[in-house]
Amino acid sequence: MTWLWWSVPLVLVVFLWTLNKFLRGRLKEITSGVLAVLVFLLVGTAFFISGWKIGIGALVGVFLLGNLLRPLALALARRLIAYPDLGFEDYSRRQLERTMADFGSDDYFKRCKREEEEEARHRTATISSAMKIAEIANVVSELGAAERDLAALYDRIEVRSLPPRIRETVLHNARLIRFWLENSESYDVYDGTYGRKVSMDTHVRLQLWTHSNPGGKEPR
Repeated sequence: MTWLWWSVPLVLVVFLWTLNKFLRGRLKEITSGVLAVLVFLLVGTAFFISGWKIGIGALVGVFLLGNLLRPLALALARRLIAYPDLGFEDYSRRQLERTMADFGSDDYFKRCKREEEEEARHRTATISSAMKIAEIANVVSELGAAERDLAALYDRIEVRSLPPRIRETVLHNARLIRFWLENSESYDVYDGTYGRKVSMDTHVRLQLWTHSNPGGKEPR
């Protein structure tokens, strides 16, 4: 039964190591390093206490446990991380209710026209106000970008799906603007409209940032 002395702590540490991957915070990387050291110390203990065969089995078990415990760790992480209420769900619900209420009627098309004009005014005002923020203007100048690069961010689905007030928060976040400019490439789409393309990893990080902490540092 000597294997219980290292196997039970090993399962617990592997679970915490897996859980930490889904959490955020300044200490995430340090915590991950400490837990990794503990994992390999426990595997080393298995070698010395239970023999090399069991030790190798423990090492293989670490990677298997990481995958097996991943769903449980993810479910727990979702309960531990409290995302701020950005009004996203209410905004989407109100849009859907307006659409369903008068879809296809004359009022519907008139309202759509008014909303398009309001969206265009909000887009122009938000980008213009962002360019007047000294920190953002410095980032744009440093990276050789321009106002149209902020417009390309505003037009992305990650931002356009947010309520208008949160779009302003996104465009006024200098850290997020720097991330956007450093991790995207300019291109002209088929109709000549200017845009910037991103990798799938950048898309995921951008989605997480804009929808969970648009005014602060990138969620980890």
